[in-house]
Amino acid sequence: MGMARRVVRRLESEECTIARRTMLGLCDELVIDKKRCIGCGICVKACYKEALKLLSAVVHEGRLLKRGGISININECTFCAVCVNLCPVNAIRLSRNGELYNPAVEKEVLPNILRDVTVDVRKCSPTCDLACKESCPVEAVSIKAEEKDGRIIRILSVQVDRGKCIFCGRCEYACPQGAIFVAKPFQGLLQLDVKRCPKGCQACVEICPSKALYLDRGGNIKLEEQFCIYCGACREVCPEKAIDVKIKGILYDRIASKTWLSILEKLISPEYMREELYVNSIKNYVTSLQKIRL
Repeated sequence: MGMARRVVRRLESEECTIARRTMLGLCDELVIDKKRCIGCGICVKACYKEALKLLSAVVHEGRLLKRGGISININECTFCAVCVNLCPVNAIRLSRNGELYNPAVEKEVLPNILRDVTVDVRKCSPTCDLACKESCPVEAVSIKAEEKDGRIIRILSVQVDRGKCIFCGRCEYACPQGAIFVAKPFQGLLQLDVKRCPKGCQACVEICPSKALYLDRGGNIKLEEQFCIYCGACREVCPEKAIDVKIKGILYDRIASKTWLSILEKLISPEYMREELYVNSIKNYVTSLQKIRL
């Protein structure tokens, strides 16, 4: 009996890169959305098969001419979806026969990365001027409202598209009623040395997906770190290495595998890794107790 034939192809367009694998009636597609990808490199660090390569951004005279991106080696990719789970801007997705597919979590290579937005619509008031929707940098928020004489008199629902949301927390901060809570998956630290910034340079501002970096009226770069998602894209485009981004921790629900621990070591800054390993040991202990009780 012959071995099943596996065919892997890479397709390129202006919008996306597609790695397609077909075998035994199954069709797996890994899609990298070039318009969403910001070239942060998190997926490249996390890929334990080293199948991804970071493509440098093009910066000229302080302006971002071309975003960075990633290329994929289809001969090394195992279609595991580690990159999908860790992409901070939802630029990568994996499907099997047209349905979203997440083998990394299903096979417990990865835990569930905790990221969420909850909205208590009972607290919503039409006097807010739809602040959550207006503040969202990726247009992930949609609102249904009851109107009378052209005026909003009641908020009926607030929906957040998880396929777009980058969990930056802007909607939570903007809501005057405190009706929104955002669980951010990455905790970190961003350090900006403005003394090293070349005059007129704004590449970091142009790449920042959450608009945590911005220009003030005087053209100076400013940071609102409460909105930073610690992706590191700004660091990658800075021509003077004036930005340092450190991931201090990642929110997740359980210990998954040794592979997950090796991924953490690549993503979390060394000075914070010891604390992360301690948290891991506590989670392992609690999980063991729960299994014994069952």
